[in-house]
Amino acid sequence: MSAMPPSAGLTIKVLESSEMEVEDKVRSFLNKELPANVSGLAPESKHGETRHLEATVFMDFIPLSIDICIFSPNGVDETAVVLLDLSQGDVICFNRFVERLTTFLMSTGLRIVAPHHGAAGIRTGLVDDDFGDMQDDMSTDDHLSWPERVELVLADVNSPNAAVREEAFQCLARWAVSAPSSREEVANGLAKHGAKLFANPLSSLAETYPVASALRAMTCGTSPGACKIISNSNLFTALRTMKVSEFPPLVAHELLMTAQNLQVPHKVLAGPDFQKDDSLGDKFTSNSTKFASTDLESLTDDDY
Repeated sequence: MSAMPPSAGLTIKVLESSEMEVEDKVRSFLNKELPANVSGLAPESKHGETRHLEATVFMDFIPLSIDICIFSPNGVDETAVVLLDLSQGDVICFNRFVERLTTFLMSTGLRIVAPHHGAAGIRTGLVDDDFGDMQDDMSTDDHLSWPERVELVLADVNSPNAAVREEAFQCLARWAVSAPSSREEVANGLAKHGAKLFANPLSSLAETYPVASALRAMTCGTSPGACKIISNSNLFTALRTMKVSEFPPLVAHELLMTAQNLQVPHKVLAGPDFQKDDSLGDKFTSNSTKFASTDLESLTDDDY
């Protein structure tokens, strides 16, 4: 896999650190600080070789497809981390990702030069239209009841347009995590559509992860009404028979935690071929909203 040119994205310069050390810190960030599905790393990279990672990272349930290139320019005592937003869809979330990564790297003791954009990476003129429109739509629906709000969003979950479906599931997940009074209505909606979504382990990660996180949040014990709705639905039956090992680790873990909340036996859910993915480390050891609440913790029911 060839290295991307530094001009192709945003560059973080790390002084007096090797590529291997920087790579370890970046991987630690992706494994512990954010929900991320990482792939594309060349195994056993040697000193002096370019390291390449590809990751799908979720910020507020919005997926970012990020290409990460780590290398040391010849004759320079520094390591460059070049970040390229392959999705090109949400400038605000990408900038927040960069800020989070930079802050984390600095907290580990690395000497960081302020990130800067290459010529092709400057996107300050772009506007995050979809996210802004979505937030505006939610604010204008303050007079609606939860059943009415959820019904409006559910109308989009079967759209032939993937982007429309993703936004709908993101919205439902945000409500499930941060607006407890919405959970029974969200549970009713996901109970009708979730089984179909999880029937295929190859379903879009951008859709399955928000829904799986919403299910975990709604069944964690603080919303017995929502939990009862899920328990009496076709989705519960699907949970009892699906093999979580066939799903991406991010989704698999959320489904396992949902099953635990609903007291579905793990052996039934996981299947005999399920193997714990130790690469997740301590990433999921806290409560059901660890990652989702990172950027939503200031929100309350009043914000919706």
